[in-house]
Amino acid sequence: MLNLKEYKKKAVEEVELPSGMRIKVRRSISQYTFMKICAEHDITFEEGKADPKQMVTLAEELIRTYVIEPKMPDEWDVDDLLNEDFLFLYERVMALIGGRREDREAIKKIGEQQGDF
Repeated sequence: MLNLKEYKKKAVEEVELPSGMRIKVRRSISQYTFMKICAEHDITFEEGKADPKQMVTLAEELIRTYVIEPKMPDEWDVDDLLNEDFLFLYERVMALIGGRREDREAIKKIGEQQGDF
């Protein structure tokens, strides 16, 4: 049986962003956490896809929840991410919450067209 410390350690993994930076992230985002984020911002996933402002809010909150270390927004924030790192994290959080592949691909395509400024 796992104790709390072991449980928490098992829920985290280290990943390397496309830029080469290594960060710690959650292995999953629970449905409860996703519903809580949506409720706090009075948004549904479907509304977020239709409204770019709400999609930005949803993406920011999901990435902030997903990244454990370095801590967001205390040490850095979504605005600090290189485009390639944002797209990598966005793709992962969308997959974790069950976002449809075509929705993820549409956002990824827009991001790739924008690039870093």
